[in-house]
Amino acid sequence: MKQLEELEKKVLSIVSKNKELREERELLKMENEQLREKSSKLEAALLSRDENSESLKTEKTAIKDSIEDLLNSLSSLEDTKEETPQNN
Repeated sequence: MKQLEELEKKVLSIVSKNKELREERELLKMENEQLREKSSKLEAALLSRDENSESLKTEKTAIKDSIEDLLNSLSSLEDTKEETPQNN
């Protein structure tokens, strides 16, 4: 009889531990899903940031090229003006 009681205690302990572990597993699954969502959002934000960075680099290059073209045009105009004799 005593052995049966001890066995029953062990079984109840195992059942209780099993329940605790299942609850903990469910909490960990939810936490994992939250982390997965955060990770996806961060990845999307990073990709968007990289795309914006590339776009800004392209725009910066275009602006620099335009400025260089304008400076070259101004230089050409000045050279032309210097070469043209003035009637005074």
